[in-house]
Amino acid sequence: SLKAHWTDDKRIGVVACVTRPDGGVHLIQTIIDPPPPVQEPWGACVSGRVFVGALPEHIRKLTEDDGLPIQLLYTAPPQRKPLTDEEIDALANNNGTVDLVTWWRQLARAIEAAHGIKEGA
Repeated sequence: SLKAHWTDDKRIGVVACVTRPDGGVHLIQTIIDPPPPVQEPWGACVSGRVFVGALPEHIRKLTEDDGLPIQLLYTAPPQRKPLTDEEIDALANNNGTVDLVTWWRQLARAIEAAHGIKEGA
């Protein structure tokens, strides 16, 4: 049998009761941290202008159609996801066009950019 419950500190407690082949009972208990809540942005910064709430349609169209840079604004930074193997391969492939020191620097800057880390941020 399996039972899940909320702990006092808002974590998930899981208890499993398993019958062994010899007829005995094995009790397994663990605590799981729940996933962080998904945040919605409270606004956005577009070309130095801050918009609170939903973006006006003409601004959204500029960001989508013309590639105008947009920075969504959150009360706390959203959880970053790791790069995929394909993204890492694309960042690492320079086809022998630069020296090793420059390649490492470009790779580090590309990884920073992929995670939204920019100079002066």
